[in-house]
Amino acid sequence: MQWHGLKLSIVCLAFVGGLALAFGGQIVYKEFIFQQPLNKVLGGNQIVEDYTVLNNSSQSVVKVKLSKEAPDLMTSYQEIAQLTNEVMGKTPYVLEIESEPNSALENAFLIATM
Repeated sequence: MQWHGLKLSIVCLAFVGGLALAFGGQIVYKEFIFQQPLNKVLGGNQIVEDYTVLNNSSQSVVKVKLSKEAPDLMTSYQEIAQLTNEVMGKTPYVLEIESEPNSALENAFLIATM
């Protein structure tokens, strides 16, 4: 079938091929530009127990769970923020830190809030 001198099957194939190339390129870009460097930086860090990267439409969310060997929250956050910022660059992201405080810190917090 032709439409204004163009074969519709070729136009449809070109459209589908372009979409596949665009989405495939985006997946490859995210994998090799963000995921692998973040895996290398966060996976090799001893204060990081676990981490996940969630890619939302507007910004990425990097969730980091600190290990028990983390010296303190402030130093750990600064180190992880610096390493993550080196990988992510100007790409907008949110860094969420999850830690398991020890019982002395929890008791101090409870006393301070009473």
